[in-house]
Amino acid sequence: MNGWDSLLYGVISVWGGLVFLGLAATEIDLSERGIASFEEQERKAYKRRLEAAQSQQPPQAEVAA
Repeated sequence: MNGWDSLLYGVISVWGGLVFLGLAATEIDLSERGIASFEEQERKAYKRRLEAAQSQQPPQAEVAA
C-alpha cells in the first residue's frame, strides 16, 4: 500500500503544481492586459459621471422670507 500512497501523493502534488502555475500565469496575463483596460474603463466611467453631473441643473436655493 505504501507504493500506491506515494503514487497518489505524487499525482496530487504534480496536479497542484500545474494548477498553481496556471493560476500564476493567468494572474500575470491579467495584470498586463487588465491594468490598461481597467484604466480605460475607469476613464470612461469618470467621463460619464462628469457629463451626467454637468447636464443636471443645480438645485435652486429657496430663500425663506
